[in-house]
Amino acid sequence: MTSLVLMVGASLFNWNPLTSLTGMWGGHPGHTFPNPRNNALAPVKILASFLATFLCSVITLYLFPRHIYHISKAFSLSTEILRQVLLGFLFFILIGIAAISATLSVFTVPLAVGLLGLVFLSSFVGVTAFSLNLGRWLLERTGWTGNSFPLALGLGLVILYALFNLPFVGIFFLIVIACVGLGATISSRFGTDRSWNIITFVGEEKE
Repeated sequence: MTSLVLMVGASLFNWNPLTSLTGMWGGHPGHTFPNPRNNALAPVKILASFLATFLCSVITLYLFPRHIYHISKAFSLSTEILRQVLLGFLFFILIGIAAISATLSVFTVPLAVGLLGLVFLSSFVGVTAFSLNLGRWLLERTGWTGNSFPLALGLGLVILYALFNLPFVGIFFLIVIACVGLGATISSRFGTDRSWNIITFVGEEKE
């Protein structure tokens, strides 16, 4: 319920991470009061954005269920979540450096685009697994006996969307969740749940 209230507030007051961040740096801040002329489509935009994210997450879940399962195991402990945040942040920096370096030469610009696309997809898959785990955990706490994965996924996404649209701190939650998703995807080796070492590589070659 709190998440829904926050999403309604985001649509009425034009809350979003970008406008809040702009206001912090002296730019044009978000509206303090509802402005029907400027924000008439804000609820539609938020609903459309959420629906698109939810449908893409459901498609990802049913196309790669085993991968999502292995990634979701990275969130079994609270200490593991902190580890995923740090790992994801580290890889964001490394891949960012690689992408910026690739743009310095016209021949490697496609490599920069590919790296950024890979980071986005990896983070999205990880966030899908995190949302599913969060939704299932909440449903279990409320005594829900069903096993509806789309419902759990939607519930988790609603909570994350509400956090993303908070003024001033929304951008912080967005960065943290993106790092969580990327870190979990990388630590599970993109959902294959195999270790990152040369022995595993040699073993796979022999097979």
